[in-house]
Amino acid sequence: MLMGLNHDQFVLVQRGTKTIEIRLYDEKRAQLKIGHKILFTDLENNNQIMVSVKQLYKFTTFADFYAQFNGAKVGSDSTDNIEKMVNDTYEIYTPEQERHYGVLAIEMLLCD
Repeated sequence: MLMGLNHDQFVLVQRGTKTIEIRLYDEKRAQLKIGHKILFTDLENNNQIMVSVKQLYKFTTFADFYAQFNGAKVGSDSTDNIEKMVNDTYEIYTPEQERHYGVLAIEMLLCD
């Protein structure tokens, strides 16, 4: 599966510090299964990196998701609070999209 990532998030995945990607649980992401491969493309420079899906977690809201995971694992600062992480996510997805689709957390491993 192909997915784009903002440059800062791409670098964190590449370094192995971001191990969980958050997405809407839309039709495309509903097809994901453990073991599937995702090819992330850096939206700034088109670099690519392959990851394998280790685990999938479904949530009703972004706040529920962020309450479960450390900020560093999801690409935020470890000192960020849930409110800040949710507000940052609302710069990408709308509250309406969140209500309509729900939230999917993709735990991933870098492929060699």
